[in-house]
Amino acid sequence: MIIGIDASQANKNKKTGVEWCSYYLIQELKKIPLKSGDKFVLYSQDSLSKDLNQLPDNWKSRVLKWPKGFFWTQIRLFWELKNNPPDIFFTPGYYPPLLNRTKSVFIIHDLGLIFFKKKHSLKEKWIDILLQKRAIKKAAKIIVPSYFVKKTILENFSISKEKIKVIFEGYDQQRFNLEKDSKNIENILQKYQIKKPYFLFVGRLTKRKNLVNLIKAHSLLNKINSKKPDLLLVGKPGYGYQEIKKEILKNKGIKEIGYIPELELKTIYQEALAFIFPSLYEGFGLPIFEAMACGVPVLASKIEPFIEIGEKEILFFNQNKIQEITEKMDLIIQDKELRFHLIKAGLKRIKYFSWQKTAEQLMDIFLNL
Repeated sequence: MIIGIDASQANKNKKTGVEWCSYYLIQELKKIPLKSGDKFVLYSQDSLSKDLNQLPDNWKSRVLKWPKGFFWTQIRLFWELKNNPPDIFFTPGYYPPLLNRTKSVFIIHDLGLIFFKKKHSLKEKWIDILLQKRAIKKAAKIIVPSYFVKKTILENFSISKEKIKVIFEGYDQQRFNLEKDSKNIENILQKYQIKKPYFLFVGRLTKRKNLVNLIKAHSLLNKINSKKPDLLLVGKPGYGYQEIKKEILKNKGIKEIGYIPELELKTIYQEALAFIFPSLYEGFGLPIFEAMACGVPVLASKIEPFIEIGEKEILFFNQNKIQEITEKMDLIIQDKELRFHLIKAGLKRIKYFSWQKTAEQLMDIFLNL
């Protein structure tokens, strides 16, 4: 059996959620022993980065050169699959090529384009119309990170529920944990000019992350707490960033950092007063895992995927009520015992999740197909 994997997302330099998921799944799949005759092929537009390119026996890389930004997936990757088809083609990042005829397995991380069409660009909507419906219809198996995403697919597409498999995602225990690099803490905080205490958000700065409401809620803290912590926003700008930036400029105590390498991000998590994830919609919530693993209390929107992660391990708020977000932020500031409880509960809960488990379940699907 030959399993082909689109490694283009995993091979990106500055990774965010989907790219990290792709990367970790490939790295964990490498650790699973293969039977005689089984092999993996990684497809990418550029040569694989150093760690991705460390390939075990029965793994190989296929670099498919093509002009940058010129439909690599839809033309070059499709042509490779057509002429040298694997038995199974797995896409951990986005959708398979539109005309792909190879038996495909792919992950749907969320269906945000259905719920928030006004919060996505025309390009994203075009991708949704052309790729999503066909990919779902033609897939041999669809992987989703939560029961919420499975339910959403079944409500919006006419497919069998047996076609969808829920596999929870994981986190990197080696990178996100309680071990502190005491020599570098002050250096990292000084590098980004961060003053403690601070609330932390990590993710792409887009409309659907609900950052305008979070910033407004943070500004209201002035009325009830004169010593409010700063709000630190870590992540790259995305669709709707201009509106978020306007709100940032109108308020004090908001610090925008941009992208931070994972080795430094661990320290940014560990030194935070709390992590806040106010999203209007998510398919899952990898930053919540990272925060819990680093011993940080978590505040988050009361949406179904986050409840699946942990009902008692997260301090929830109504993401549409600014006053409620403010009150929960103030509660975290005032209540030391609550912070301790959330940290302890989060560390216990996080033991149930790992990329190793995710990869093992994924491998079972490949073998069964």
